[in-house]
Amino acid sequence: MSIRIIFVLLTLIVFLIPTSAFSEELLCSPRMVGPNEPEELLMYETDFTIEKAHESINFLRNDFSKRIWGPEPVKDFSGWSEHYISYMNSLLFAEGTLLREEAFRHRLHVQLLSKQKPNSKEAKSAAVEFMKAKDRFCTFVESSIYVE
Repeated sequence: MSIRIIFVLLTLIVFLIPTSAFSEELLCSPRMVGPNEPEELLMYETDFTIEKAHESINFLRNDFSKRIWGPEPVKDFSGWSEHYISYMNSLLFAEGTLLREEAFRHRLHVQLLSKQKPNSKEAKSAAVEFMKAKDRFCTFVESSIYVE
């Protein structure tokens, strides 16, 4: 998939996601710092916000794309750590935010079904989907560290 398509998809997804009323709410257990993990590099659930996702999309759309498609000749950025760090952290923020919002969307669906159709197969299935989405997000958070 080309970088332009990825930019377009990320932009559309982030702008279509409404600002979450759940932005202060936590889905995951608090992250514990491992013995060999530098705490300042760990990402936490609260790092994955709509605002950070928008900042990441803006970076990818503006700063990053200018580096690649700007007026100057395309450079080899493979040895430039700032380029790689900003790019990777931006992708982490966008992906984490999408996973978090997906879990909240599933939870909202469960809440609606529990009022409309409690004890139905549909409500039980929605609860399972919520738990899967929550687990995906929490697993992502547990493995996420800032690229330095």
